[in-house]
Amino acid sequence: MASIEQMAALHRLYRQRAHLPLRTRLLVTFGAVAALQAAAVVLLVAGAAGGGQPVGIGLVLTAYLAGVKHSYDWDHLAAIDNSTRKFAAEHRDPVSVGFAFSLGHSSVVVLAGVLVLAGASLVGNFMAQGTGCWGSSAARCRGCSCWPWVPSTAPPSSGH
Repeated sequence: MASIEQMAALHRLYRQRAHLPLRTRLLVTFGAVAALQAAAVVLLVAGAAGGGQPVGIGLVLTAYLAGVKHSYDWDHLAAIDNSTRKFAAEHRDPVSVGFAFSLGHSSVVVLAGVLVLAGASLVGNFMAQGTGCWGSSAARCRGCSCWPWVPSTAPPSSGH
């Protein structure tokens, strides 16, 4: 865990970033983008090597590529262009405006994904136990067709 002194040093470096040479700022920005892309590939490969389901891997790859396509939507480009022009008008280098926008935007997407996974896991656990957020109605409803995804515990019919 980082100490208070290390965090303070990072904070000072961050506050002084405008005084760093343009080349250094560009290298750090592109290095961070490359590191994040590499992390995504490593996680995808680790999931595939760890016995991941082919459908799940396909969904992750599709979501990733949809996110790349989504990054070129007109409203995103307009927001980044507007911010870049504002920084240029204030005589500030707009080197990492797009990077900052993408980090903010993707953090919301990641948070939403984590919440969906946590909720699905929670509901799955409730359903496996036969109790949960719907109370005992889930147990009463297992044999009927109103919840087709719940496994039936009703005995098979005798054919009469």
